[in-house]
This record gives sequence, C-alpha cells and structure tokens, in this order.
Amino acid sequence: MILMDVRMPNLDGVEATRRLVDANTRANILILTTFDLDEYVYAAIRAGASGFLLKDVEPADLVDAIRVVAAGNSLFGPAATQRLVARFAQQHDPGASDAIARRLDRA
Repeated sequence: MILMDVRMPNLDGVEATRRLVDANTRANILILTTFDLDEYVYAAIRAGASGFLLKDVEPADLVDAIRVVAAGNSLFGPAATQRLVARFAQQHDPGASDAIARRLDRA
C-alpha cells in the first residue's frame, strides 16, 4: 500500500504512480492531494492508482480508505466520484443502450 501525494519535488505523484505500476509493483496506490482537479483524477486513474482523495478527508475516513485500497479495491472521494459518473454518463454509446434494452425485453 502506497499513499502518494500528487505534487512532490523532482517527480510528481502521477508519474511516480505510472512508473511503479509499469515496474509491476504489487502495492496498491492511493493518491492524496489538495488539488481537486479532474485532470489529476483522470491522470491518476490512467497511471494505475487505485484511489484518489483530497487532503481534507477526515482522519478516520483516510484510515478506512487505506484499508479499502490495501485490500485491492478502488476508492475515490465523493466529489471525484460524482464527476467521474457525470462524465461517464455524458459518453453516450447507442449500441450499448440498445443491447441493454434488448436484454431487458427478454427478461
């Protein structure tokens, strides 16, 4: 389990995450930052991070998040999750919608 900051001297946390994942680290990585920017969330996901939280998270919630990510699950802060869901919902795939409708009709 690695708790990674986004902004660090010499190498940012997203690039450090990417390098660790590319090196086949067995550790799960949780990004912690003060910067609530979509570009950091998306970059962290693309780099292979398992989670993304803001530094204003309550201490007990941070401990819980570390446990969740250490167990191999993913966890993103509420604001990041809302934006991820909204972005996903905006990407309309008519073929997928049609396939789901056909499955529901058969049920």
